[in-house]
Amino acid sequence: MISLSILSGLLSLYWIISLFNKSIILGLLFAFLQIYIYIPFAARCFDSNLVDIVSHITITDDTILYKYLFFCYSQSFFLFLLLKKLSIIKIKHKPNFLNLNKTSKNLNIYNIIQVLIGIYLSYNLLVNYSSLNYFDQLAVKSNIIWVLLLEYSFVFLLIDFWLYADNKIIKPLLLGLLIFIPAFITLFKIGNRGIAMPALLGYMYIYLRTKKIKLSIKYLKNITIASFAILIIIGFSQFVRVNRGHDSSKHEFSLDMIGDFFDLSVILFQDYTVPGNSLMYSIQKNIIDPSFVIESNIGNGIFFLDYPTIALDISKRINTGEVFGVGGFFPIEGFYLCGYLGIFVMPIVVMLFYYLYFKYLMTGKDKQYDLFIGFLICAFISFNLARGQSYLLFKSIYMYIIPCCFLYRLAFGNKGNNYVLRES
Repeated sequence: MISLSILSGLLSLYWIISLFNKSIILGLLFAFLQIYIYIPFAARCFDSNLVDIVSHITITDDTILYKYLFFCYSQSFFLFLLLKKLSIIKIKHKPNFLNLNKTSKNLNIYNIIQVLIGIYLSYNLLVNYSSLNYFDQLAVKSNIIWVLLLEYSFVFLLIDFWLYADNKIIKPLLLGLLIFIPAFITLFKIGNRGIAMPALLGYMYIYLRTKKIKLSIKYLKNITIASFAILIIIGFSQFVRVNRGHDSSKHEFSLDMIGDFFDLSVILFQDYTVPGNSLMYSIQKNIIDPSFVIESNIGNGIFFLDYPTIALDISKRINTGEVFGVGGFFPIEGFYLCGYLGIFVMPIVVMLFYYLYFKYLMTGKDKQYDLFIGFLICAFISFNLARGQSYLLFKSIYMYIIPCCFLYRLAFGNKGNNYVLRES
């Protein structure tokens, strides 16, 4: 079983490298998905009893592991073929999305929006400061506007950086800090990594894209720089995790936090172990419920509706009295929808949406704008899709992409500036 785990890991790595070198956006999506697929299986091979405790799911039939591996890797292979095809076809782009002229009036509107959001975030932080903690995040998570604006804070920071880097316009940058500082404090107080980490990976995408990095020896220098950046992200993530729920006087940071992350038991038994085991449970119980999947995607695709996700449905079926927030991920939806036919159905859905993103959002000419769209896809879709459901492909359009494109056009107009992060 250990040998099979190593071989499956190498296969995942080969697919990731091959796709990443064709398209960084698609490569990152595929990488996140492979991590969520591979680690639960590797954890079962390493210590199945410990996984039973972490996931609350007991697998007594070893054939379930083989069925899990067959389903996940068959689906991955088909998705890999579709995405690789998408990465090499020439797409005829539609006219620029959300055209606005570049004027000082529009930039002032953008700045006014920043001021209003900064006031809103600061007010909510001050009013709820004493009650904010990791163990009770209801004050934040029950306020959908607050959550959305916390996510948008990273978008403003990116736009403001580009404005400042090219034109030395200091006002938007300062107003961006008015947004980012209360957002950072809020996320740190509640120990939330789920909002910050995808955005940081979006920033990483911009670096990788501008440097045209390929996963090969030729780009060893840039890969090394990117690796150090990943270590910084890991260090920040560990710092948040270790200090969750503690008073500010107890906050600590040490290099051991980074070292601990690379401990095998730490890597294998974090919350991303749960989704894969939920799929094992679905296969073991042969849970196929297409009507629920359709209703769940429609209900969750509309932000003001509160409809059960597949993750919540599995939590109830396990019947431990607990709810696991990350109990579902992309392959589970495929199995829930149509059993082993999900190997083919869900990859087609993903490929279709990404084709539409590339065709209607990216221009192929405005490099900075295309980088911005890539950031949005990485920050709001790729990572979350790997651990969620396909409704995110639709929901992200109106909750993030269209509003963020509007903000970008207010700041830059139809034509982006000659950004400082020039392609090498």
